[in-house]
Amino acid sequence: SSVFGANLAVRQSRLVLDPAGSPVGEDMTGLRDAGCRAWCAYLSVMIFFVFDVFCRLIGDDVTNDIQDTFGLNAVSVSTATGTTFFAAYAIAQMPAGLVLDRAGPRRAMPAAMVLAAVSVSLAGMAPNITIFVVGRALGGLACGFAWIGTVKVVRSCWGSTRSGDLLLGACNAGGTGVGALLAASPFGLLSDAFGWRGAFLAVAAVPLVLAPFAFMVISNGSHAAQNHDSEMQQSLLPSPTLLPQILSTPRIWCLVVFMAGFDAPFETFTGIWAAPFLKTACHWTASAATNAVSLLQLVTLASMLLATPVVTALRIVPRQCLVMAAVSVSGFIGFAQLVLSKQHCNPLPTTLALAAIGASQAGNVVGWIVASKDPLCQGAASAGYVAGTINAMVIFIDAMTPILFGLVLDFNWHGAVDAQGGRLYDLTAFSEAMTMFCFMLAAGCGSSIVLSCLVSKTN
Repeated sequence: SSVFGANLAVRQSRLVLDPAGSPVGEDMTGLRDAGCRAWCAYLSVMIFFVFDVFCRLIGDDVTNDIQDTFGLNAVSVSTATGTTFFAAYAIAQMPAGLVLDRAGPRRAMPAAMVLAAVSVSLAGMAPNITIFVVGRALGGLACGFAWIGTVKVVRSCWGSTRSGDLLLGACNAGGTGVGALLAASPFGLLSDAFGWRGAFLAVAAVPLVLAPFAFMVISNGSHAAQNHDSEMQQSLLPSPTLLPQILSTPRIWCLVVFMAGFDAPFETFTGIWAAPFLKTACHWTASAATNAVSLLQLVTLASMLLATPVVTALRIVPRQCLVMAAVSVSGFIGFAQLVLSKQHCNPLPTTLALAAIGASQAGNVVGWIVASKDPLCQGAASAGYVAGTINAMVIFIDAMTPILFGLVLDFNWHGAVDAQGGRLYDLTAFSEAMTMFCFMLAAGCGSSIVLSCLVSKTN
């Protein structure tokens, strides 16, 4: 039998598995059977995940403002806004997974929400760059609970079923798309009205209000999943040998390379440098740049929402891996177009390139659906730990990428500065920096093909 089917072998006989371990006989009754509390728990973690994505990308529209406020170059602003957050996020993943698996999400998630509110407030009030960095680091630690907590809650409520796949994909798509959209035009308007500091303080209210609601509705036990399979709801703790198993499993490494391959370029570009690229290198107006980034985020949302039912319907993991390869190619084409724009940045090709980059985020859906059903997750028992370990490695790469990007920009800087003395980078500098994105997406495409072969051989 398939290794992807091993963790589902204990399910009741009414649930039939396909060769890759996905349920094919389920009639989606799990969606109808779920109680109000399960749906409220799902809503609370989804909102927190939206806030998590928002915090990752919050720096893009105010990158130049932060540079001017604290007098930073490309490496410094990339480190302060991006690397600091992602490094803390990566560090939090495995401990967060353990906390969620052992103590349960009912207390862990509200606590993380309160810390997120404190972190954004601290960054917004920072009198110097050191305090700002501390605020961003605390934000990374807090938001490190968001996605793996979502995986934990969804798999606890709906198990490794098609219902669970659909809801997990919908949360990933909706959370990523909505969070990215809010970090673009809406946050830009908020920062224009109240300054970047006032905007930070305003958004801190969201997780602070969400925390008590989450505490009331999230349960450490199961909700609807108890109607499917009692054995999968046991509160099993991760084995001490689980980490070596994870690190020695080729499937896991393929997933890490794939997810980092599209996520790190997207987070670095969209979260920090998209607006400066369009405004300073392409000489677009501020409103045109903001609209273009918003379009990118709309395509991101649409592609992820479309990918969710498609990937769920495919069911068999090798077929889902083909979707992974396709979205990597989409991102590669987008960044390749921007790389080739060394002399001219024509609006139409650039807009199409941004759309292709946004479409590559559909990989978020398929990657996490495949990862959360891996046999190492033991159903929902170790889902937090496995997801945390995978995410830690992905986010570590996310954290290093802005530094490398900033180094290449500074190496190719020709001395231009704005009125406040902030560095301005031309098309050539951005083109050289974005070349590494193409290599990362190519590696992600290759890893998804390898993963498909690995899973196929086990059947």
